[in-house]
Amino acid sequence: MQNIYLDYINMADKFFKCTAFIVMLLLPFLAIAQVTLSQESNKPIVGDKVERHKVTGLCCDAQGDGVLWDFSCCDFLEDTFPISFFSDSLGFGSSEKGNQDFYILSGDSILKRASRSRLETMNYQKPQIVMTYPFCYGDSISSAFYGKGKFCDLYQLSHFGIKTIIADARGCILLPNNKILRDVLRIHSVTSNNILLEGMDSNLVDTATAKQEVTEEYSWYIEGCRYPVFEYQISTSYGNGLQVGSQSESYCSLPSTFIENAAPLDEAILPVDYQILQKGNFVQVSCSTSMDATIRLLIASTMGVIYQSKAYSCKTGENYTAIFDCTGYPSGGYILYVSVNGIVKNEKFQLK
Repeated sequence: MQNIYLDYINMADKFFKCTAFIVMLLLPFLAIAQVTLSQESNKPIVGDKVERHKVTGLCCDAQGDGVLWDFSCCDFLEDTFPISFFSDSLGFGSSEKGNQDFYILSGDSILKRASRSRLETMNYQKPQIVMTYPFCYGDSISSAFYGKGKFCDLYQLSHFGIKTIIADARGCILLPNNKILRDVLRIHSVTSNNILLEGMDSNLVDTATAKQEVTEEYSWYIEGCRYPVFEYQISTSYGNGLQVGSQSESYCSLPSTFIENAAPLDEAILPVDYQILQKGNFVQVSCSTSMDATIRLLIASTMGVIYQSKAYSCKTGENYTAIFDCTGYPSGGYILYVSVNGIVKNEKFQLK
């Protein structure tokens, strides 16, 4: 069995980092500064305790450049799930919900070397990648991992698989109270973990002694915050090729000072009068300017997917009309963003 694991690791072990500057859509009113994760600014600090509030309604489908994540309708619950960082003889550790993970710093990378819970202990002979520095939009890294441990202190437990991390999106987050966080970097990781439990009769447990667990994690970072300000995780288990369970959770750890200081979306009065008329799947925007202006219009879903954009250079007193054909778009909520000389307003509408 050991040779099988080693063969798997030898074949799957690919450790690489690549940078790709993929410009999908650059709109001046969503100009995004490059956010780069670094050891100095983002490596966890021993003694820190991060208060995380549970959140519902987080959407994370959109990726690419210039993404708009609309979290304005999320429910921010009072329940807190703190995570604490402590010193360890080989590096540092973290503790949350009674579970502990242990990390080492190897060169420019943080690796998970062990984990402990009420039921399981796991020591990685080949540690699991957590993050490598520096890391910015377009960067990715992938590495195999392998570990052995115990289940209920009685049964042999093995983990082996691959984890991939990619900085797949950057953009802005819309907060409640009509405020906006700019220059946001999102990190997306996928962990495919094969779990083997030896020595236990499969008839005595709810799931098979061999299963696969796929965990996707999304983390949003902003400049000035060491830890992610929003997190979303979903784990799905498979046995005998069939899904046997799934659970998800999401958190917000955005400091109150950042919420208070976030720029209002409607920062000033637009130097333009505009009207919106919707007829079925067609949205018409009529504008009249009181000064020379650059008008940019953008339609995005409430999940942040950008569908259309138009730009006009307008002269004082002139009238302009833009028509958006939304035929074929999925039914649901959408947002029209109107930007005039860098000042932004938004209007929500529905498609049936």
